[in-house]
Amino acid sequence: MMNNNNSYSPFSEFLDYQPQAAYYSSPKGKSFGQGSPNKKRHYQDSFQDYYNQYLGELGTQLRSGQDPTMRFQDYLANDPFTERYTAMTPQSRGEYSQQYNPRTRFLFY
Repeated sequence: MMNNNNSYSPFSEFLDYQPQAAYYSSPKGKSFGQGSPNKKRHYQDSFQDYYNQYLGELGTQLRSGQDPTMRFQDYLANDPFTERYTAMTPQSRGEYSQQYNPRTRFLFY
């Protein structure tokens, strides 16, 4: 078993070159995806969206004159999952309130 505090490993750069591996092995993402079926589906289907947001952050760093030093792993460690998921509308999260609370019909005679 490898210690996570190890400063060097022959595989330490693997996650930098394989963003999908960094995404799907992210501890924050895994814990987010275990919340509910809707959260799990969102986590499984949203890799490209989060990666695009990360690339946008790198572009922002470049435009402000900074070196783009943030790694995708570091971006995922800031937990973008909860923030983005809660900003979505209930319908886009897959929560349909009318399933549990259907509209009432009034029939007037």
